[in-house]
Amino acid sequence: MTNYTLKVDNKEIQLCDSKLALKLEKIGKLKGKDVAWIRSDLKVTPSNWFSRVIWTVVAKYFTWVREFFFHVNLHTSRAVLKQLEVQINGNDKLKKLFFKAVSRFNSIAPRHAFITGDMQIIQVINTQPAKNLKDYGFNTVQQVLHFTQLYGREITSLDLSAFSFSNLENKHLEKLIQNCPKLLHLFIRGSKIDDDGLKFVKGLRYLQTLSLINCIKISNIGLFHFRDLPRLKKLCLYGGFKINYQGLQNLKGHNLEILDLTSCHEINDRALEQIKDFTHLQTLYLIGCTKVTDEGIKKLRNLTSLKHLYILGCSKITSMGLGSLNGIPTLKIYNK
Repeated sequence: MTNYTLKVDNKEIQLCDSKLALKLEKIGKLKGKDVAWIRSDLKVTPSNWFSRVIWTVVAKYFTWVREFFFHVNLHTSRAVLKQLEVQINGNDKLKKLFFKAVSRFNSIAPRHAFITGDMQIIQVINTQPAKNLKDYGFNTVQQVLHFTQLYGREITSLDLSAFSFSNLENKHLEKLIQNCPKLLHLFIRGSKIDDDGLKFVKGLRYLQTLSLINCIKISNIGLFHFRDLPRLKKLCLYGGFKINYQGLQNLKGHNLEILDLTSCHEINDRALEQIKDFTHLQTLYLIGCTKVTDEGIKKLRNLTSLKHLYILGCSKITSMGLGSLNGIPTLKIYNK
C-alpha cells in the first residue's frame, strides 16, 4: 500500500490508495455545477437548498466567504491536483480515476482548469489528426495500447503510420478500437493488418478518415467491412495492389470526399465505373494506376463536385480523354 502526501493550506494530509481512489471517484462522478462543491482538500461536499442560496447571494462574489464557509479555494485545489499527478505516475488505476476527476474539475471550474501532461498529448493528437504518435514518445505498439487503455474514450485520432508501428497486427487493432470507440481519424502504414483485421474497423461508427498506406495484405474482401462506416469521408488505400473494382463496390452509398488509390495497380476502367457514383467526391488520386485509359476517365464527367484529379504515371490517359472532363468547371488536373 502506498501513501500519498498532499499539502493543503500549510497542512499535510496522508492518503492511502483506497482513500485517494474514493476521493477521485467522487469528483469524477459529479454531474453538474450545483450538486456539490470541491473543497481545497478535494473532498466533495454535497449541496442543499440553503447552501445554494448562500453561494448565489454571497459566496459567489466574496472569496473569504467561499473559503470560510465552504472551504472552497480553486487555486489550492488546482495545486493539489498538480501534486497528485507526480505521485500517482506509476499507478494505472489511479491515473484513470485522476484523469476523470481532473476533467470534471475543469468543466466545473474552467477558469482554474488544470491540464495534465497526458491531457496535453490527447488535445494535440485530437486537434492535429495527421500528427504521428511517435512525435510524443510512443515507440512501440504496446505503449500505444497502454495509453489508449487509460484514456481511449477521450481519443478521437490515432496516427500509427510511423515505421515503429509496422508490426501492428489484427489483435492489436481489435484492442485499439475497443479502447477508442470515438475515433474519427485512423492512420496505419505498412502493418500486418489483413482482411480479417478490418472487421474490427466497422465498430467505429463515427470514423471520418481511414488511411491504410502500403497495407499489402488487404484485398477486396476487407473492404466489405467499410459498408458499416456511414460517416467515412476520406479513404486512402495507397499501395493496395490487390484492390480492384469489386472492392470499390463496397463504398457505394458513402459520401466520400477524398479517395486515394495511388499505386493500386489493379484499378482500371471498370473501377472508375464504380467511382462515377461517388457524387460527393472532391479529390481523387489515381497516381500510378497504369491500367486506366481514356475510356475510364470519361466516366468521371458527371462528378461535378470533383476539384482535384491526380493522374501522374497514367500513360494510357491522353488529352482526348481529359477533354471529356471540361464540363467540370472547378476541376484541376495534375498529370505532370
